[in-house]
Amino acid sequence: MRIGGPVLGPVWLITARLAAAALFLFAVGALLGKRLQARRHWRHDLLYFRLIADLGPAPALTVTFLIPLFGVLWGHLFLDEAVGWHTVAGGLTVLLGTALVTGWSPRGMAQGNKGVAGA
Repeated sequence: MRIGGPVLGPVWLITARLAAAALFLFAVGALLGKRLQARRHWRHDLLYFRLIADLGPAPALTVTFLIPLFGVLWGHLFLDEAVGWHTVAGGLTVLLGTALVTGWSPRGMAQGNKGVAGA
């Protein structure tokens, strides 16, 4: 990472890492006799990389950070799962971590720049 990042740049580095992982998974799939569905979700990856290019890596990761919160929400709404104090505390921790990573601040919201640092 320290050598490849400055030499290749972030886009080529992540492309090389994903290509290596894909080749490894194809090899494992071939050894196990499984057929991998590589063509099914490639558009989602392109959209995600476009999101990273447009917003930067930290704001793009908020999608990943918030997946557990939506999982709990859908579980509560559709499966009638219980939400206890520990679930709420975990959700608040996720929101706080997301705010710290993206640079969100309440002062920024009051000033009208969407609460993101540098906006």
